[in-house]
This record gives sequence, structure tokens and C-alpha cells, in this order.
Amino acid sequence: MAEEDKYEVMHFMPNHIIYLKNRFYTCGMFQLVRYSCCHAIALIDYHGLEVENYIDDYFKKAIYMKVYSHMVHPVPGMHDYEDSRM
Repeated sequence: MAEEDKYEVMHFMPNHIIYLKNRFYTCGMFQLVRYSCCHAIALIDYHGLEVENYIDDYFKKAIYMKVYSHMVHPVPGMHDYEDSRM
């Protein structure tokens, strides 16, 4: 712990800085894919916190169920496409 919400996590080289409350990790994982990297998960586990609280809502079950609550129609396979020569 460097400050109240600033942590340095050593994982090979280089070390990574984690800001848990802001969900900012210098490895760039959360900014890229919106879920916690292994560095943040190690820190979250170390403090006994719930990992689910550090994952974007997009990946949670409630959103998944909402997205797939409507009919998802089948899409033809590539073998059904017309050859466009492009």
C-alpha cells in the first residue's frame, strides 16, 4: 500500500500500480477489457474483498440475462454466402 487507494503489485517486471476505487491499473487490463487483471485480483483477495465488485456490469449475470432475454435468430453460415469476388 502506497496511499489510501494506491498499491504497488510486484509481478515479474515491471511492477504495477493499482487504484482499486477508480479501477485504474497501469497494466491497462481494466481499461481494455473492463475486468480486473491478475494483479488487482491478487490485491482484492489479499484484502478479503469480493472480486465481483471490481468487474464491469457488462459481465454480470443480470446484464447477460437481459441481453439474451429476447429471441436470438440463427444466422446462415459462410457456406450460404454468395461469392462477391472481393
